[in-house]
Amino acid sequence: MSSQQTKRNRRLFRQAEGFLELATLFDDRFPLSVEGKSNLAEQCLATLAQIQEAGMREFRVFYLKGQALRLAERYSEAIDALERAFELDSSNIHTCLALAWCFKRCDQITLAVDTMHEALSIDQESGIVQYNLACYLALLNKPETSLIHLARAIQIDSQYRELAQEESDFDLIRDDPDFQAKTAAAL
Repeated sequence: MSSQQTKRNRRLFRQAEGFLELATLFDDRFPLSVEGKSNLAEQCLATLAQIQEAGMREFRVFYLKGQALRLAERYSEAIDALERAFELDSSNIHTCLALAWCFKRCDQITLAVDTMHEALSIDQESGIVQYNLACYLALLNKPETSLIHLARAIQIDSQYRELAQEESDFDLIRDDPDFQAKTAAAL
């Protein structure tokens, strides 16, 4: 690849990442509409389509494509791109997190759990992985194993204590007496 193509690809990657960042930058206070996010996601996808000969950066193309498709709520397509990204770099827990997130939205909770187990094999000390696994297990109505991972997430980072109290993923098991007792002890 020529140095000119390398520079062009770098610029295109920065643009693609910029579109994704713009779409989510103010989510906590001023979230964009789904349409606004979809428009920026489409801009990201169009930019990625211009990248030629990605070479060693092929993972990055598929990862960003998966994130853009996820943002546009095109979850099945996002799964395809993210699975390809994971094939190219199976050590990236962020790919696992995004992939599991899409599986959840496609009502494939068992695959979300499997993906989080894969992420745990990469990094057992990741609080977000432990927390998301707890959420997905709760959706499968498995309070005991869910609580094990929730307690581990809280042990790693206490922010998950507050998140768990309002997380709708725990609604299916929230009223279970064993879950309440264990959660009160863990929280």
